[in-house]
Amino acid sequence: MEGKSNALFSKVKVIFTGENKKQQLIIVLGLIGMALILLSELAQPWKSPKQKVQEEEPASNEAYIQQMEQRLTSMVETISGTGKCQVMVTLQQGTEYVYASEGKTTMDRSQNLEGESAKKMEQKDNNESKIVILEQNGTSKALIETKIEPQIKGVVVVCEGGDSAVVKERIVEAVTTVLGIKSNQVCVVPKG
Repeated sequence: MEGKSNALFSKVKVIFTGENKKQQLIIVLGLIGMALILLSELAQPWKSPKQKVQEEEPASNEAYIQQMEQRLTSMVETISGTGKCQVMVTLQQGTEYVYASEGKTTMDRSQNLEGESAKKMEQKDNNESKIVILEQNGTSKALIETKIEPQIKGVVVVCEGGDSAVVKERIVEAVTTVLGIKSNQVCVVPKG
């Protein structure tokens, strides 16, 4: 091992004591480049680390359902003739986010004329789009343009007064009005 290091040292010594200035310059520039790379790696702990793009934490669908069920339960229980009730809500789809994006469109047109009667027109469109990223306090996150609330598929209300047609009608009207759904998406049954 010691013999190899001595041989390497003697080769480097010959290069620097020789008259080939180009070779010396290339080696010096290479060493400077390696030193800069090493310094940039060592300087990383002092820089604030770049974090991955964080999307807005969407409210879980279960939490949304639970909140809607609680609100509907308290509302339905205040309707005359209902008594104690339980409400179940199902979703068609969860919360959806539309992210802001910026785009660039380029259009190339070329016309090829071959003689008097033959004309050829070519057009190429190129569209590029990328999501807008906001950086705040060392974190990056996508800019949300629109938040689309979950769509409700159906509601079931089980209540003590659910066998009365008048109470059913009141409950269905209240739930459809509050949620903006159709009456065939609401089921009211008596508690038993």
